[in-house]
Amino acid sequence: MRFWNIDFLRGIAVIGMVAYNWAYALDYFGFAMPMIHAATGWLFSRTVAFMFVFIAGISFTLIRGDAIARYSKRIDHGKKILFFAFLITIITYLFDSKYTVWFGVLHLIGFSLIIMADFEKRFGNANKFLLPLAPISILLGIWVQSIITYNPFLLMFGVFPVGMATFDYLPVFPWIGYFMLGIFVGEKIFNRRKPSEYNGFGKAAVEKIAFLGRHSLGIYLLHQPVLILTLKVVGAI
Repeated sequence: MRFWNIDFLRGIAVIGMVAYNWAYALDYFGFAMPMIHAATGWLFSRTVAFMFVFIAGISFTLIRGDAIARYSKRIDHGKKILFFAFLITIITYLFDSKYTVWFGVLHLIGFSLIIMADFEKRFGNANKFLLPLAPISILLGIWVQSIITYNPFLLMFGVFPVGMATFDYLPVFPWIGYFMLGIFVGEKIFNRRKPSEYNGFGKAAVEKIAFLGRHSLGIYLLHQPVLILTLKVVGAI
């Protein structure tokens, strides 16, 4: 049994992601969507991204088994997500190389899973390090944004080159800090609890949203091609 509340929150993030990406794609194909360029649009997209990364950090703590089994499962999961991340890179490069996703949400989550699994393997329970490391990572991310460069090789760490564009960008700094905060919350709140079924108000709606959360990776991978194909067909009519 899974934690329904984590799946529910991830499902809310999925709905937000699909809504924003549809608006972004409509704007890209020439259907004016001014709200995505406004501060509220930026805040909405960053909130959705934060939810995905933070919840991924919580889920990191819920992998069961002994230390060796947990490490192996986390590494395997990270590798799987990175595989799909690199697939996204290839597809977006072929679609529009100017906006290639070199380091987006899947790259960040896959990288964070592997780095934090290795960190815990070396230092044991990472929780005692996370409270100082998380804000340091976030502040470092704010600082590196001020670096002006035309060199793309530090892109994944938050140094964004002048003149570059991308469909999706979540660099290691500051975003791994939010992943760490998710691990901290997961260890403190969820890791010692047993999953339970939701039986409150609006159960049917909650279960439908939680279903989206349980299948968030598949929805993320499938909704973009469907979206782009639909808009291309509409645009051709």
